[in-house]
Amino acid sequence: MKAKLLISSLSLAILAACSGGGGEGDASTTEQPKPLPMEQPGNPVETGATKETLPELPLPKNGYGKFFFKKSKTSSRLKFVTQSGDQDNMIVKLESSGKVVCWFFVRAGETVETPIPKGSYQIKMATGKKWYGEEHLFGREATYSSISNNVEIPAQTNYTLNLTPSVGGTLQDKTIRAADF
Repeated sequence: MKAKLLISSLSLAILAACSGGGGEGDASTTEQPKPLPMEQPGNPVETGATKETLPELPLPKNGYGKFFFKKSKTSSRLKFVTQSGDQDNMIVKLESSGKVVCWFFVRAGETVETPIPKGSYQIKMATGKKWYGEEHLFGREATYSSISNNVEIPAQTNYTLNLTPSVGGTLQDKTIRAADF
């Protein structure tokens, strides 16, 4: 029996305006993340006449990411809690109606909290130990998953996704292909 992820939410009458956990500020942009390329770290990449392996890069700070909405205009917050002692880092991507709303980096075993507009979101996750940058993420050792059902985040809500597997959890994740991330 596969354990489900635990999810909880707490409605608040009023939330103070908040800044995000290390993201791109309030800049609203239409720039969408690049799809994963076919070349992955550990595989040779053509660079002129020679082949070389992509270098491992330092991990971004916890909460770093891109947000395609004005954080100051949101009334809800989304908190991701990872399993204590978790060995893998994570990129969390939220999509609504097929468009990326935001993505952010969660360091292994840490928590990220960010403002989020109300909405219905498909949540996808990429995990891995080594970081190869925004274009290559965690390389070919990465694993990709998606929460099976959309997550509804109402206005004026603190919403917590606890990514610790639990028999009493209310969400189930499924493995997806890198191309579907």
